[in-house]
Amino acid sequence: MPTRAPNVVLKHIGPAIVSATRGPNTATLTLTTDAELVAAPGAGLTIYVTSIMAGNTSATLTRIDIKEGSTIRISQPLAASGGGFSREYDPAWQLPANTALNAALETAVTDVRVNYHFFVDRTRAKDGRRNPTRSDAGDTANDD
Repeated sequence: MPTRAPNVVLKHIGPAIVSATRGPNTATLTLTTDAELVAAPGAGLTIYVTSIMAGNTSATLTRIDIKEGSTIRISQPLAASGGGFSREYDPAWQLPANTALNAALETAVTDVRVNYHFFVDRTRAKDGRRNPTRSDAGDTANDD
């Protein structure tokens, strides 16, 4: 079993299962209804967001809400004609298992661009260890 030095900090651990879709992806938002950025990946799988940025090219001030399913996790105003934001996550932002990444605007505008990077992997416990599935139950050699 591999051992780890006690003073080593593991920040971002890449996916054990590389998803077919990882980003970068771009979505254009214009409405106040939820737009699905990444579909819920299925039972036992989780979306991990590594970066997200948004820019408002419309002439109207608006706010973007980034959501775990229907729960708002990021709410950011976007100034008219070029306002935006950018965030990187290290370690990656882990959504709840089998939950979609969604976004919505406060007011309808002509063009808000959202760029996001992500990967899909097995759901991990909050300590970063993979939750065992039927295929790897009892196999803990790769979890340390």
